[in-house]
Amino acid sequence: MIIFLIVAAVVVLTTIGGAVYVVRKKKYEEMYEDWEREYCLKGSPTRISTKQPKASETKRLLEKRNNKSNLDWFQRFWILRGVASGLFYLHEECEQVVLHRDIKPANVLLDANLNGKLGDFGLARLHDHGSNPQTTKLVGTIGYIAPELLKTGKASTSTDV
Repeated sequence: MIIFLIVAAVVVLTTIGGAVYVVRKKKYEEMYEDWEREYCLKGSPTRISTKQPKASETKRLLEKRNNKSNLDWFQRFWILRGVASGLFYLHEECEQVVLHRDIKPANVLLDANLNGKLGDFGLARLHDHGSNPQTTKLVGTIGYIAPELLKTGKASTSTDV
């Protein structure tokens, strides 16, 4: 009788544990968009995700990259205006302040009309309006980090700008 109860308890606990594992895995499983691809590194179980634009987008981006020196001042101004508008939205209009913390040319995306958009929010942090942002460490790309951020170690909307 005791052995039967122990076996039954093990079966029930194993079933519950398996169900919890499946639910958690499904809940926290990363969702990949159509422009993202997942790969395994050679000789390692580590999986990585990379951005991979569609062929038509890649062609357009390469054409723009090859013609980037041909941008006139109005086009450059238009791109900067788009980035500034995005920063204003992130810093002032969002429910919480979004500190990007990695503003650099490589993180500026252009659409077909050369509208500048801000991308790569991997280092971004949120905080409430009127509060001091609590950042744990100095992050960003060397050469693009604001001098005051290097001096104080505190990220702010000013260091984003």
